[in-house]
Amino acid sequence: MPPPSLANGHVSNESSHNDAGLRSDFVAYKELQHNEIRIAEIDPVTADSRSEQVSGRLIHVPRDQPPAYQALSYAWGRPSKRETGYILLDGIKHPVTRTLEAALHRLRHEDGQKKLLIWVDALCINQNDLGEKAREVERMRPIYERAEQVSVWLGEHSEDSPLAWKLLKELHVASNLTTVIQSHRLRAFDALKDLFRREYWWRIWVVQEVNSNENTVVYCGEDHMSWSDLLQASGRIEKATRIILDAVYHDQPHSIYTLTSGGPRNLRIQRHSNTRADEKKLPLLVDLLYSHESKLSSEDVDKVYALVGLSLDRETFGAIDYSLPARLVYIHTAKYIITQTECLNVICRQNNDDNPLSLPSWVPDWQRRLLFPHHRVMHMQFREPSYEAAGTTKAKFSWPPWTNNSEVLQASGFTVCTVKDVAHPFYCPIDERDIRPTLVAFHGWWEFFANAKGSTIDDCEAFQRTFCGGTWAPRYEEFGREDPSQRVSQFVRLLWKMFPRLIDGMPPLPTTPLEEGIDDVELEKRAKGTVAAAALRMHGKRLVVTESKLVGFAPMAARAGDKIVVLFGCNFPVVLRQLEPKAKCLQVDGKFYGGERMSWALIGEIYVDGIMYGAAMRNLNAGKYTEESYYIH
Repeated sequence: MPPPSLANGHVSNESSHNDAGLRSDFVAYKELQHNEIRIAEIDPVTADSRSEQVSGRLIHVPRDQPPAYQALSYAWGRPSKRETGYILLDGIKHPVTRTLEAALHRLRHEDGQKKLLIWVDALCINQNDLGEKAREVERMRPIYERAEQVSVWLGEHSEDSPLAWKLLKELHVASNLTTVIQSHRLRAFDALKDLFRREYWWRIWVVQEVNSNENTVVYCGEDHMSWSDLLQASGRIEKATRIILDAVYHDQPHSIYTLTSGGPRNLRIQRHSNTRADEKKLPLLVDLLYSHESKLSSEDVDKVYALVGLSLDRETFGAIDYSLPARLVYIHTAKYIITQTECLNVICRQNNDDNPLSLPSWVPDWQRRLLFPHHRVMHMQFREPSYEAAGTTKAKFSWPPWTNNSEVLQASGFTVCTVKDVAHPFYCPIDERDIRPTLVAFHGWWEFFANAKGSTIDDCEAFQRTFCGGTWAPRYEEFGREDPSQRVSQFVRLLWKMFPRLIDGMPPLPTTPLEEGIDDVELEKRAKGTVAAAALRMHGKRLVVTESKLVGFAPMAARAGDKIVVLFGCNFPVVLRQLEPKAKCLQVDGKFYGGERMSWALIGEIYVDGIMYGAAMRNLNAGKYTEESYYIH
């Protein structure tokens, strides 16, 4: 949680650790001694004070031997929707967010006797003392670890959220998932989907807070559930994916994904863990970055810093330094990951961002800044089986000293081919259930493919593999339950029904018989589900064909003349674009560097049919290609 004063002066848009805009100048903070933390001591509710304002005081306690206390995990809300409330500290009005006021109102004891001891960032760190703020931010995890309980506050109930809690509780204890699911209407599942989309689940710091303590309780209005029970209930939803698919969301892959992977499961640091992280089995930082790339943070650097302490790399990553600009932090992170893993897969995460930090093209921008805010572009990282375009090779790389601040990646590999032509890119509409744009794009891509390559049976099979990037992402496989070859048949079936004129002029596309014993209504239902899922795979992409008639599923920014390159130590081929050559002679630190070097920009990863599992590497070894160095800016 960074000091807000180092955040270019703006107030947090979601993190509860930036509250300078709400602090009161008249709250007197006593200086923390070396081994102290502050705790908020909140007065209990009495018969006469049930509706009165939250009141209390701040006390100092030993950091290593504190009394039993809770630690609060919550979200502020976006600035445009954030309201200011207040509590009484030592009888003085103290401004806080309405979210915090409501949380303390809910959590304070109602026995009239016992005071609530709770650590809250907005109260227990003196936001006006930059030195204290920097020190306490570094010590956040132990504070949550030592708490008797971490209390998660999701907010007050909405109109339908009680339906979601009822469904969760029934799923947690149900012996028959089908019975429970079929007994609830669409409204209950939509309510659960909305609950799992609350802003709390998208805060990056929450990942650390809920994974630092085994005793975590989640509160929403008057309802509550232990964190472990909530994880188990949401895990049962994942097991019932097919049931929910058939009964509720047959053509809404986004909704299915929200239910099966959103909410509490979206915050796990280890896929199969329902409790806090095993200190001996912490994930790599790069895996955490992949898992939580969609989280939000008010400070760009927190997309990295909030995860370092939970990773296997926490001792070797280097110092957490909030005085560094995000650009340098992101470059350091990319260099660190490449060096530690001897792998270049991380450079492929750069895709479809507008690059406000002016990052080198090989450095991912971990902040969620996408050109397409409604749907993320799906990467090829999570395919089964995993792609191995470069075989088992390790990356050959360096950051030459003669380049600008060593920000140019020198990587070895070989050029496979040059892009000759590109199809129109596809941008999925907000609601993937509107399948008409997807069908039209599919038609255009097939015409492009058939004209460029052909329409034989082998060509059609290559198209079926290529138009969604090879194998589908596992989370959408439920929408392609039939034989993969039937996916094209699903598209053709719907094209015939919705756009018969397009079919009349389309190059012939062989199809396979659809599954027997299923009525037309069910067949159409499955077809719409398949197309809706394909839309999210096709989103932000385009087909390309090379001079040697290889076909690829490329970033929408790809264009004719780009090179398709296999870099050693990278599971995916990449698209590189030639830039102007750099100077022929440079002098750095008294050393002279001569020779013209070609410069390249990374456009992104690409699926190229036929070379995703080492075929290009075998051709390199056979002398078809030539190894060379690429200077990627």
